Amino acid sequence: MIDDKRQTYNILALAVAIGLIFHGASFFSTLEGTYDIYVHIFFGDHYRQSWFDPWEPSWYTGFSLISYPPLTHQLMALLSFIGGLKFAAFLLAFAIVVLYVTGAYRFAKLITANDESAAYAALIAVFLPSVVEAFHVFGQIPMMMGISWLLHALPEIYLYVRYGKFRYFFNGMSLIAVAVCSHHVTPIFGMVFFVVPLMGTAVMDGARREVGSYEKVGILLFIKYVKKYLPRVIFFGFMTIVVAMVVILPYWIWSKSDPITQVPIPHGSRDNFTEVFSSGLVFFIIPWGFLLMIWPYCFYRYFSKRNIFLGLSFAMLTLLGTGGTTPIPKMLLGENAFNILTLERFTFWATIYAMPMAGEFLWQFSKGDLYEQIIQKKSKAVHSVYLFIVIISMFFSAGFTMNLSFFRPLQPETINLKPIQNFLQSDKHYKWRYLTLGFGDQMAWLSANTDALTIDGNYHSARRVPELTTRAIERLENSKYRGVEGIATLQQFLSSPETFHLKYVFSNDKFYDPLLYFSGWLRIKSLSNGITVWERSDVSALPAVLPKKDIPRFQKIMWGIVPLCTLLIAFFFNVQLHWIHHVSGSKKLDDDYRNQETLRKIRPIFYYTIKYWLLMIILLSLVLVAKIYLMNAKQIDPERVVQSYYDALDFKRFDEAHSYIDPADSLTLDFFLLETSVTDGIVDSYGKINSIHTKVLTSTSEYAMIETQLEWITPLESYHKTQIHEVIKRGIKWYIKATEFNNYIPADQFSDVPEVSFHNQGRRKITTKETFHEDVLDRPVLRIVQANMVKKGEEYHIVGLIQNVDSYPADLTVKATLLGQNQQVLTSYYDKFHLTHKLLPKEMTAFRIDFEAVAWNELQLDSLSHMPTPATFKLEVLGTVIVQDLYKSIATQDLHIDKEQISGRLYNYGHLTSTITELVYSFFDQDQQIQWVTTSLAEKSVFPMKYANFHSRNLSLDSLELIPLQSQAILQVNGLDNDGIVSKYESKHPVPLFQLTPYPGEQCRFVMINLNNFVGSPGPF
Repeated sequence: MIDDKRQTYNILALAVAIGLIFHGASFFSTLEGTYDIYVHIFFGDHYRQSWFDPWEPSWYTGFSLISYPPLTHQLMALLSFIGGLKFAAFLLAFAIVVLYVTGAYRFAKLITANDESAAYAALIAVFLPSVVEAFHVFGQIPMMMGISWLLHALPEIYLYVRYGKFRYFFNGMSLIAVAVCSHHVTPIFGMVFFVVPLMGTAVMDGARREVGSYEKVGILLFIKYVKKYLPRVIFFGFMTIVVAMVVILPYWIWSKSDPITQVPIPHGSRDNFTEVFSSGLVFFIIPWGFLLMIWPYCFYRYFSKRNIFLGLSFAMLTLLGTGGTTPIPKMLLGENAFNILTLERFTFWATIYAMPMAGEFLWQFSKGDLYEQIIQKKSKAVHSVYLFIVIISMFFSAGFTMNLSFFRPLQPETINLKPIQNFLQSDKHYKWRYLTLGFGDQMAWLSANTDALTIDGNYHSARRVPELTTRAIERLENSKYRGVEGIATLQQFLSSPETFHLKYVFSNDKFYDPLLYFSGWLRIKSLSNGITVWERSDVSALPAVLPKKDIPRFQKIMWGIVPLCTLLIAFFFNVQLHWIHHVSGSKKLDDDYRNQETLRKIRPIFYYTIKYWLLMIILLSLVLVAKIYLMNAKQIDPERVVQSYYDALDFKRFDEAHSYIDPADSLTLDFFLLETSVTDGIVDSYGKINSIHTKVLTSTSEYAMIETQLEWITPLESYHKTQIHEVIKRGIKWYIKATEFNNYIPADQFSDVPEVSFHNQGRRKITTKETFHEDVLDRPVLRIVQANMVKKGEEYHIVGLIQNVDSYPADLTVKATLLGQNQQVLTSYYDKFHLTHKLLPKEMTAFRIDFEAVAWNELQLDSLSHMPTPATFKLEVLGTVIVQDLYKSIATQDLHIDKEQISGRLYNYGHLTSTITELVYSFFDQDQQIQWVTTSLAEKSVFPMKYANFHSRNLSLDSLELIPLQSQAILQVNGLDNDGIVSKYESKHPVPLFQLTPYPGEQCRFVMINLNNFVGSPGPF
């Protein structure tokens, strides 16, 4: 017996050592690339700087950290004083590994009632795929800490229910308190799926002790022991609720007073896994991994009489983890909970349930009934082969999960944040909010290393900004991955930066450049780390005192003291008292569950069940591998090669895309890259494919004609294109026939272009006081030529004309406010795309300002149809001097105008490439009063001395209504009255005659076209 215990402890020590080596060594290469680790480091940084004040202003417009249990982050803050925040995160992760492995041993010993199989379970727990995923893919440190404490608490809860000794009660309750302070979701659901079924097992064990075997336990005997243990169960359950309420009381008060009300964010764990294979792989197959091999054994053991309640919980967790594959999870959880919860947590808990049985199975396989049956029916050599397969599958499953980011990168490459920190610190740029784009979760690490504030954030449960809570988008920085909805949400922030004091954008993704440019942002700097800095003029700095939601002092004190106190109390009851009892010689009650013979004999029929299940799993694995192969077999059929071709173009893998071109066409890679480089534009340069649909028009065994329907998402618009491809088979592979390329070459080999350029010399001084990156110049003189209120359908718009009458180029910011009776402010909104933001001297632009539904939220309107009728409006125009992004050398030619569409050609007579050209169409009535403004984009870039075609979309100028004003509109330019500016400059600079073109409409009789040119690569700036 002593030798058995020694062997058990040796295996347990080996499990802890392997856990530290396997996970610990891997943390240095994986932890910083996980989803959530930087979020938790950021929270830890908050407690490091402000322990007793939970208000965090860095994200959104401020939020309270009371919304997340603090113990993990407080421990991280304390450890950071030794070696910094990252050191603290790594050290805490190491400690959690030890806590988890020992907790797995105690939990497995409770379930299996066998020390040696529990030790094997601890060894398997190290390689549990769901745990590897939680640690090394998701970075869920608090969740792992919470489940580790819960695993340690479960044996104490069982012993208290069995024996009623308060020693066990205090042990278990103290551990539950620590788990609640670490991760509240784990113990809350743990009560339902772990504690309650475990109490049923305790009742079953008590009844079995009276009659000697579980087969003799009947319903009456079970009810007898339920009555006997019920007071303890009720008392423990009641005290658990009390403790959970008390230790994080501020959290419950917060959740009651400030509940989460936002549109659910889609999550892959809720998908139908049969339809979305990638979601099923990440959230079901990978977390289960090698445990799928022992599913029959898990159900066989859990649905024994002793473990029936645990078995029901295990089956329920397994079912809930299937997400939207069946309607059952939604029926059980309800619509609201199903759309809020991330269901992979249920799979995670189900694998924790499977872990003790995996250890027992390995014990049975090594020296139990399975071993004996394999030896009798086969041989030791066959047993060795089986054991090798089990061990290899375990290692492969864990290794594949740990290196998931190698096969599919989860985060952008590491960004050197020092240049960004220096920029925010210089000239007190931290007085404004900033936004990051394309940073991934590194945006949280930036927040932890700067005092500047961002309107974005990485903890969506705490945000309360209406523009975010009304959209199913998690973060602004990766908004392109949510398609049109994500881009529209980001657009609202970029178009109304003054609302949020948002002045700077740090872009790590060129995809967003057009959106920034056409929203009026200016590229001011390219940092040494490759990050582009964008700035918006005329954004006021943050007020000296920011609004915050304060909480009573007693809640702050509780939040700062109680969590650490629970840890100290748990240490006292579970470590210190054990040591005292050991020294004093007092005896503890033996853990009855250790001495019971609960291992069920493996019946011969079950041996065959396991055998054929393993064969089926191997077969399914081969099918899975085949499916993955077919998904990656790019040239297996005509449709697949076309889809693969566009997929490669979408992700800029040009070498791969070229490999799908028919070799017989002799299209070299160099020429293919040349073709790609000169077919630039909004789709080719900034488009992301949202969907590909292929259709076979004609086909033979060697030839096919494929029609491809493509939907492209760009920063500005979505595009639908249809392409016809000829596909031919060469050997066993299919190839795409190269399309004819029309490369127009201008007649002139060399051209020179005279131009007027501007430069702001600046007069910066060497000083420690605040300066600016440029001198502040006088504002350019602007005037509002026309401004009208228009109603189209149910929505109101402000349209008009603005002219720069100064000698300096101007950058415009336009804001319109609708006013009701008695000058009541109804709503306001800023300019977006429907104007040219940057004007040369004497240049004029039309503009249109839309009032979107979100802008009316303050009026608590159910819909725009309930909107009050505006009586008048206020228009505010601000201008600053700029010296860049002033490329105007594009002209329109060969216009063809009809009622539904305007088309023509663009000619570039300059020396830069206009990557995206926006055409702003303004329509006028017969009295030359502006009626409507709309835009379109040229699909292709306009290269120097070359042409590009353009055409507008369906103009749809019906249902336009010019709204008569009940009082004169308030027009202001740079804070001054527009009438005064007009009267002062009218004699010197009369309003020019419009260059209007006749338009064959009924209400609109003329049209004017302005051009807005985005140069994607302007050179140094």
